Amino acid sequence: MGARVIITGRNKEKAALVITSINAENTYQGKKVVPVVFMKSDLSDLGALKTFAAELGQQVPQINLLINNAGLISPEMKKTKEGLEMTMGSNFVGPMYLTHLLMPLLKKSQQSRIINVASIGYIWGMNLKQNDTSDFLLKNLQPEEYSSFKVYTKSKLGNVYFTSKLAELLEKSGQTDIKTASLHPGAVRTDISRDYTGILKLIYEAMMPILWIIMKTNSEGSQTTLACCCMPFEKLFNGAFYSECKPYSMAAVGKDQDRREKVWRLAADEIKRLTGESIFSDIDK
Repeated sequence: MGARVIITGRNKEKAALVITSINAENTYQGKKVVPVVFMKSDLSDLGALKTFAAELGQQVPQINLLINNAGLISPEMKKTKEGLEMTMGSNFVGPMYLTHLLMPLLKKSQQSRIINVASIGYIWGMNLKQNDTSDFLLKNLQPEEYSSFKVYTKSKLGNVYFTSKLAELLEKSGQTDIKTASLHPGAVRTDISRDYTGILKLIYEAMMPILWIIMKTNSEGSQTTLACCCMPFEKLFNGAFYSECKPYSMAAVGKDQDRREKVWRLAADEIKRLTGESIFSDIDK
């Protein structure tokens, strides 16, 4: 559609396979398309994100569309370079910080969008009867307490809170030319479980024939993301959650503004502690 697409990631070799495949289809509606390119980044490393954002700013004058598509799930407890729990750091804190870094480039574009790939699993990210959000970033989590599913869903709840709060701040600050949305892509046949070992790996492999039938292909799993990217700007609901290419009513935990405010502040304060930066300071008054 005439866009210059930059794919990011940690592994240049894996990205090259994808990019080669994409660039092989080098025409769209009879017109030659702009080749997709790769830039290395790492959402689990805030320092690397700072470098990436600076390098990107030297290459592009503006950003029309930012897709934060992180979906790490780890079978065991790990830490990021800065000491954050790995899944939370990669899926939630990293995209939040990167969005902050790229906001100047997003503001230079007319009708820009920030699309955050979350998951319907956010509904299990926090028990509504559990009022304490003080350790949402899992800084006090012990290895023996670790649950890959619970940590993953909590990170995806963070995506939902980040999206709706950012939308509110943008509107209050008069930034009507930027919208954001989160979404559930569906259960997609990816290698998200590649790091599993032992009994968990055996269970997953045993279920794979059934999962293969009911899960979406990569192409099918990208459709809601594409819908949020390509629908007319005025039709995209700012801060909304999408599934199956249309707005999807959020569960009570996703709409809980008190928890959302606390989680936003926890993440913003942690990023400031780690980087010295007050994120979104021009709109978060």
